[in-house]
Amino acid sequence: MGVDSDPVHVTVEAPRPPSAWREQFRYSSIPDETQGRKARWADLLSRFKLLGKAKEGSEWIRGALICTWITGTILAINIIMLLVATIIAYSGQWKTNRGQFQMAELYSGQCSRSSHWATGLHVVINVLSTILLGASNYVMQCLGAPSRTDLDRAHAKSRWLDVGTFSFRNFAVMDRRRKILWLLLLVSSTPIHMIYNSVIFSSISTLDYGIFMIPDDLSPTETLIGNDTASRDSFLSEVGSEADVVRTQIFNGTFVNTTAKDCTTKYNVEYNTQYGTLIYVAGRQHFHNTSSLQLGGYENHESVYEIMQGSGANSPPNASNLTLTSEYWSYRVWNYSVPNYLYGNFSYINLVGPAYEDMVLSGNASLSDDLYTLSEYNYAYNPTYESLRAYLDTPSHWKNSSWAAAVSFELIGIGSMSDFSSIDQTGAREVPVSHCLIKEEEQRCQLFFSPPIAIVVIVCNIIKVICMLLTARVKRTDLMLRVGDALASFLTRPDPTTRGRCLLSRSQMTRGPQAWTLPGIVLGSWKGYTLQRRAASPPSHSLDNLSSTDTTKVTKVYPDILPRRKRWYQAVSWRRWTLVLFFFLACIVTAIWLTTYAISQSEGFSTAMSLGFAQTSATTMIKYISSNMIALVLLANTPQIILSILYFLSNSLLTCMLVAEEWDRYARHRQPLRVSWPRGQQESSYYLSLRYRYSVPLMILSATLHWLLSQSIFFVNIKAYDVYGDEDEGNSSRGCCYSPMAMFITMWVGILALGLLVSLGARRFKSHMPLATHCSAAISAACHPPEGDEGAAGKPVMWGEIPRGAETQVTTPTPEYPWAEEVTDGVEQYGHCSFTSWNVVTPSLVKLYY
Repeated sequence: MGVDSDPVHVTVEAPRPPSAWREQFRYSSIPDETQGRKARWADLLSRFKLLGKAKEGSEWIRGALICTWITGTILAINIIMLLVATIIAYSGQWKTNRGQFQMAELYSGQCSRSSHWATGLHVVINVLSTILLGASNYVMQCLGAPSRTDLDRAHAKSRWLDVGTFSFRNFAVMDRRRKILWLLLLVSSTPIHMIYNSVIFSSISTLDYGIFMIPDDLSPTETLIGNDTASRDSFLSEVGSEADVVRTQIFNGTFVNTTAKDCTTKYNVEYNTQYGTLIYVAGRQHFHNTSSLQLGGYENHESVYEIMQGSGANSPPNASNLTLTSEYWSYRVWNYSVPNYLYGNFSYINLVGPAYEDMVLSGNASLSDDLYTLSEYNYAYNPTYESLRAYLDTPSHWKNSSWAAAVSFELIGIGSMSDFSSIDQTGAREVPVSHCLIKEEEQRCQLFFSPPIAIVVIVCNIIKVICMLLTARVKRTDLMLRVGDALASFLTRPDPTTRGRCLLSRSQMTRGPQAWTLPGIVLGSWKGYTLQRRAASPPSHSLDNLSSTDTTKVTKVYPDILPRRKRWYQAVSWRRWTLVLFFFLACIVTAIWLTTYAISQSEGFSTAMSLGFAQTSATTMIKYISSNMIALVLLANTPQIILSILYFLSNSLLTCMLVAEEWDRYARHRQPLRVSWPRGQQESSYYLSLRYRYSVPLMILSATLHWLLSQSIFFVNIKAYDVYGDEDEGNSSRGCCYSPMAMFITMWVGILALGLLVSLGARRFKSHMPLATHCSAAISAACHPPEGDEGAAGKPVMWGEIPRGAETQVTTPTPEYPWAEEVTDGVEQYGHCSFTSWNVVTPSLVKLYY
């Protein structure tokens, strides 16, 4: 057929909808590698049920798997941190770590840097531990939460379980596998609470330093000390360097010029971390026959901090107008010949010893005073032969000038003050300071990590990952993690074992199995229903199986009336209250005792409070309990685990009260159910069943107490270095310190927390609704809505009396709903209360309900 033989027909197609164009384009578009990678990730994750819609009733498995991924990620982070720390610590740079396993050095240098690194890593560790413990807690809740099958099985056996909280009652009905997994998760959390934060810690260094005085007009060529061996040895032992080296440093800018007040402030610290030799500068008139003086008369107090604290008869000097006592590096030792003296000749070394005592005992006051004057002059001025002779020949210096003029002497050697007897301070040796020279030293603070602690934490982390994976493989559905989950389940499928007991409360169920034999509903004639009590044992079969031909013996009773309004504390069992109060009071009493002890050891309240937060001090250090770092870390962190237990108990108690308060609100306001996995108009539950107005302050209070406790008692590692720059093991220490101020504040915060908890317990509920709290039987008893109220669980609901005569409500009695309108044979009619999406009325206080 030719092309031109037939007319051309043009067909105009109708425009395709956008979806069709997109569908066509999807198959003709160029493949996107990014989309391909995303698809592969989605396929991989979907295998672990992390993406896509979870199977109804098994949503908790997705949550458990997410927690497993989170815990696995933290495990990877911990392993990477351990490997990096090990490489840094045991590389060739840190030879001191060889053979060390308990603690390995990561950094040595500036104290601010090591402190900041420690603080930053502790923040990271706290974040990781919080996430890790939160994930573990969720999986533990999944293991301990009963399913609807568990509740039905328990109710059929006249038992009840706790919903929304863990209890030993729930633990008892768990199978062996779940018990083992739950216990492993619990035990593996304990080391994380106690030692995870101590895997990284800093150490402070304290530098010893020498102190001496020089004249303000010292010249670069002037020698600081004499040429005698005693002076050189004294200077070297005090300063740690040769006198010539120090003199060179004075004039080459190594030392910095500061005011007396400023240098006193810098050096007046218990643990000096950054300053070396301190040189006081005074007027030349105070230096007799020498170019430098050492400090003296401070009873072996070798640092500015010790001098400023004062001791015994020595009062601390005034930092603004500083005056210090001085000594010579060495002294000339004279052999004196004194007329009319029993012992004949004696030297300056024993001048104030037996000679002075013999003079006093003999009653020769003038000679004893002159002898003491001679001793003081030798000590204060270390005179030359000429100066000493001139002093003895000056009558104004003596009470018996003829005795002094007759004294003869000769030089027999050079000695140091360590050879002399103690001599009282005199004004002749008091030197006013004009300014100071200070020397900054290289800081030696350290950052450590503990391989054993890191390994223990990683092992616990591995245990958690394995337990979480095994938990996700447990085939359980319809878990009741929250009270709202149980409400939704019982509204959708009412529990026949609690039918007709709409005012059942938790307090009634705590009476034991006999509580199930209290008033119950059984079938009467086909025209009506009678309230009756079962005569003997609890029901062994469902009430659905009861019929009018049942021959079980019954006696007629009356149903319940609304209870009185309760207080919040009544929503919690007395056992839980007893446990919480015991822990609270034990902690507070212990805190009071420790605070009192700390204050008594600090010589007064103001002195104790002046120590501040987490300040290392020799007076507050608990020494000699152990030198093992792990043992000390466990001791310092033991209060943390106790506080964690107290937080767990308090959170559980508060959860019970707030669940009851939210339960009470259903009697006053219509609102959707709060469930773990919302459907329809349902709302998601609060974390741990607490509203944010309570959970946020509780978390802040808990974090504050944990921080205060970490400041109250803490592990310290102090490395001391002598004036030569070598480590001084004798003055180094390792132990635990306590802070009186932190203890005092912790005590009052604990008292405040207990007061808030008790005051909340004293509040009244606003309705007369029976308290179900976490009791599964009481929850199910309140969930028998009228026939026809389909899908109530997905709608806003309210608890109250089902009104009669409503057009949308049932008016013919049935076995499922015996509270309907029809009553015959003179049988008295009673009301019924339930959760329902239909309209309700406020129950009457004088009416009977079942």
